[in-house]
Amino acid sequence: KNKTGYYTEIFFPDNDIRFISVTEMIDSGDRYEIDDSIILRGIVNQYYVADISKKIKSVKTNKKKNGEYVENSVPYGYKKDTENKYKVLIDENVSEHVKLIFKMYIQGYSQGQIAKLLTSLGIDTPKKYKGQKVKVNEWRNDTIGRILKDPFYVGKMIINKYVTDYRTKKTKKTPREKWILVQGKQEPLVSIEDYEKVQQMLKDKFSKPKQKYEYLLKGLVYCGYCKSRLQYKYRTRTKIRDK
Repeated sequence: KNKTGYYTEIFFPDNDIRFISVTEMIDSGDRYEIDDSIILRGIVNQYYVADISKKIKSVKTNKKKNGEYVENSVPYGYKKDTENKYKVLIDENVSEHVKLIFKMYIQGYSQGQIAKLLTSLGIDTPKKYKGQKVKVNEWRNDTIGRILKDPFYVGKMIINKYVTDYRTKKTKKTPREKWILVQGKQEPLVSIEDYEKVQQMLKDKFSKPKQKYEYLLKGLVYCGYCKSRLQYKYRTRTKIRDK
């Protein structure tokens, strides 16, 4: 909604605020007399910004559909092509780490075990490798999880993973089931078979038990620190296979 009229006709006068616009040559003065055309200009400007935002989004979407990479940062394991800003290349320095993560998870290692191994080997986390400041150079379970779920590693790109409101500049993540995947121009690091296998393993990780069981302490146990009610969560354990 356009709020120009609210500010110029109600908020500014009620709060003794003098409104001056150099570009529009408007000055409300001491008595706050303002031309009604400023409201119309505000509406026109808002629609202009909305139109520009849609056009920019449309251009980026079309480039993604053509397999071109338009984001500023690239997923861990890749780097920007210095000769083509819309293309990414495999980063040989860290690409093997991505392959190791997928390989270990398929072998039965948990995300936590993989994270501990990478940390113990002194391998820089994605943030540290990109030059960002980190308090502790320690791999986290959620970092491993994001890598395992990212279709970019099989050559796919997501068109609508995030949606940004041009007015508030706030970005929201779209549900995974609404993602639109297109074939990118990057070389895959993982095979489709291994990727799909990992996705199924992740899906089955927190599967519910077949037999429903009512636990005796349900609704009676609370956290001693925050006083929140605790919930029982069923988790299947993945056996580590012998090499």
